[in-house]
Amino acid sequence: KITKAELEKDQERVLETLKDQLRLARIPRKIEAFDISNLHGGYAVGAMVAFEDGKPNKDRYRHFKIKTVEGADDYGMMYEVLLRRYRRALEESNLPDMVLLDGGKGQLNVAQEVFKELQIKGVDLVSLAKGKIGVSGESSLLEKAEEKVFRPQVKEPFRFMKNSPVIHLLDRVRDEAHRFAITYHKKVRKKETIRSVLEDIPGIGRVRQRELLNYFGSVDKIKEVSLETLAKVPKMDLKSSQRVYKFFHPDPI
Repeated sequence: KITKAELEKDQERVLETLKDQLRLARIPRKIEAFDISNLHGGYAVGAMVAFEDGKPNKDRYRHFKIKTVEGADDYGMMYEVLLRRYRRALEESNLPDMVLLDGGKGQLNVAQEVFKELQIKGVDLVSLAKGKIGVSGESSLLEKAEEKVFRPQVKEPFRFMKNSPVIHLLDRVRDEAHRFAITYHKKVRKKETIRSVLEDIPGIGRVRQRELLNYFGSVDKIKEVSLETLAKVPKMDLKSSQRVYKFFHPDPI
């Protein structure tokens, strides 16, 4: 059985290898990774995960609703998220050792732009690239087995076999950022869809919409309840309750 001390020693070795092979300024004990999730530009969110000594620290995870970008502009969205995150991190003197992005040179350029604007130095920027697919739709065996890693001021990407411990760690961090972004995106999309249904009810404003959702938990539940039950909801008088009931039950009460 592998002891905790042995696991930590292995992890330390991987972090040291990562530093050496990617020519990082320091051992990346604190890594922050980002991902963007949207549906054709809608319900757009960004997510950040944090790893410390190779392990996720969920207390430091953050998510962001995109505020300044319209349409499917992943670079613009990443720019906004990184700018918001690191403007705050600067104020709090809470910068990571390394930032990991998914998307090759393009996203790396975005991160460089943000760090230049904020005058941040000493944080290593790293971007993973998905393997290229050939014209026939199939990538070569070599490309399938390889992972490319981009770094600023290094023209050619670093290439690693997919079974490399370094890539195993980077993939794990990237996949966790992707999972966290997708989860938050689905949550936002569900919430916005529910809100849009309630917004169609005449005379029911944001406050009452929120009270209804807090009380019943879903639009489906609101559809099922009686007029008397609706009237029990905080801030719902008889007139408002009748409006909600009639919206979901067009036949006379």
